[in-house]
Amino acid sequence: MLKLFRQKPSIKFLKLLQGIALILMMLVFSKCKTNAVITNVANTHQDLDTLPKELQNSALKKIINRNPTDNWAFYRFNLLNGGDTIMLNNQYKAWMRKFPKVGEIPLNFSYLFEGSGKQDLYLKQAVKINPKLIKGWASLSLNAYFNNDSEAEKYYLKKGVDANPENAEIFYRYVTSFSEQDKDYEQGLLQLIEKFPNSEFAVKTLNILANYSKKSEDKIMYYERIKQIYFPQKFNQATDAMLSYYSFLLEYDVERTLPLLNDLLKLKFRPYDWNLLLDESKKILCAQNYIKQQKGKEALTILNTLHFPYFVNHPRHFLPLLKAQASAATTDDVYDDLIDLYCKNPTVSVYSELLKYSFKQEKDSSDVNEDIYKFLSKNAKQATPFKLYNYQSRDSLVLASMKGSVVLLTYWFPKCSPCRAEFPHFENVLSKYLSSVKYVAINIEPKEADLVLPMMKAEKYSFIPLKEKRFREKGNLDNMGFAPANFLVDKSGKLIFSDFRVDGSNEADLKLMLDILTTISK
Repeated sequence: MLKLFRQKPSIKFLKLLQGIALILMMLVFSKCKTNAVITNVANTHQDLDTLPKELQNSALKKIINRNPTDNWAFYRFNLLNGGDTIMLNNQYKAWMRKFPKVGEIPLNFSYLFEGSGKQDLYLKQAVKINPKLIKGWASLSLNAYFNNDSEAEKYYLKKGVDANPENAEIFYRYVTSFSEQDKDYEQGLLQLIEKFPNSEFAVKTLNILANYSKKSEDKIMYYERIKQIYFPQKFNQATDAMLSYYSFLLEYDVERTLPLLNDLLKLKFRPYDWNLLLDESKKILCAQNYIKQQKGKEALTILNTLHFPYFVNHPRHFLPLLKAQASAATTDDVYDDLIDLYCKNPTVSVYSELLKYSFKQEKDSSDVNEDIYKFLSKNAKQATPFKLYNYQSRDSLVLASMKGSVVLLTYWFPKCSPCRAEFPHFENVLSKYLSSVKYVAINIEPKEADLVLPMMKAEKYSFIPLKEKRFREKGNLDNMGFAPANFLVDKSGKLIFSDFRVDGSNEADLKLMLDILTTISK
């Protein structure tokens, strides 16, 4: 045996030892490098996506253990481990034992139970530990909103305001939780502006007031106040408001767009090329002057060169209406053009212009309505039939069974805020039509079926609630998977109007469409 050890090692044996040593060195180096990468990610939040899942988890746990209030790390941890319920439950409970006074832990744990009563349990625990958690109060109020408990919604937001009196965001959420019909609504909005005059939320609030004000003078006052905030603060919301202000002034008084745009051009901060709008405004003013001078051809030549840039949402009917006015300066035969324009853009402003020229043809409003309906129905197609489950009656409703009535059809789902924002305006208008209009709402989210009837009862909505059927043939009543999407079907079952939205500023447009269909269509 001793002789074996005294013998000189073979070359093969030496190479084997070298290989083993190299492997050991690589393993040690790899471990060191891995620890270094995890430490670097934990320190900087960078390059997390470049790591394997196991290493991402290790890095995120290090981040959270070092800073248990890091909501970004919790969000990534939840996202990375979605579906691994047992591991997530165990890990969060371990963190809650380790950091019992950190509200962010139950807050982020609650997001794993979204839509269930268990979420509120952890949210309440979070705000009890730390009443300063805006997201906790906001999530509690949102759940109450979707559960049609408006009192609880306001209660949670008010508690959030009381705990965070100097926070503009929670105050904004609270005052906007009231409906427009509530006597405290406008007062609360004005109070926010007074309390947080130079904040982003003051801009949002002023924009709400501007959008829903009935008087043009009030709109201008609110937009001007936004402009005063905008110049020193540069909020994105203020930029959007300035574009809305420009669009409003196009119809109200184009000349007033010039000082607005000149003021915006003085700023070094220019998210858009305001010169493009300034050029268009000057062209419009020139064309309007030609129209006043009865020089229609010259006006049309200018109007045909108008091209609004992509970033401005100008009224769709604005340019066609100007062209119709220019044509009227050269000929009296614009009535049919205006009928066509109204059918494409069914607004009160186009209709009012149409009435001006109808008198020249000795036609009253009922004649105009009849002409509009004839034009619309000429190329209209029968609405695609459907047979859908009715949540209320628990049987099926067939579209054909509603022939003889006008049908207002909307696609929605209970957690769709824009959908729910439209409902009060539909109700305001439809209250004047009693049984002549059938109001139908198709819920496109079957998972939210349990919320449909409670919401209707809580809000006293009058629509017929239907359940969407997957993969059905929708034809010309296709919402393309989106909500809200609205359609108007006449008494004979033809689809007449689509692609419209309703809010406090344009209820009159919907009323006019319904007037035409209820009084003229057969």
